[in-house]
Amino acid sequence: MRLTNDFDKILGFAARSGNLSFGFTAAESDLKKHRIYLLLMDCNVSDNTSEKLVNLSREVPVLKMSPEGRLGRVTGKQNNLICGIRDKGFAERLKQLADNDAEITEVRH
Repeated sequence: MRLTNDFDKILGFAARSGNLSFGFTAAESDLKKHRIYLLLMDCNVSDNTSEKLVNLSREVPVLKMSPEGRLGRVTGKQNNLICGIRDKGFAERLKQLADNDAEITEVRH
């Protein structure tokens, strides 16, 4: 798959460098330990799951990505709907790039 925008490229690089938590359980654990600087969710995540993570994340920005499946394709984990960014530099750059991407909506800053 060829990545065309900077957000997807940086997120793919973060995935390859091992700076992501994949899935609900890993993201929940890392949020409790204050290891996540940005939380990404696929637009297809359930309202209940989304609400639980948003409530748990408190001061961590939360972004929802569309179209459906984009998060999984970019990170190389096809069925993944939740991803936590554990590196502050990657998180800040992705947050900046998300502001210019119409397919990413901010759930909470």
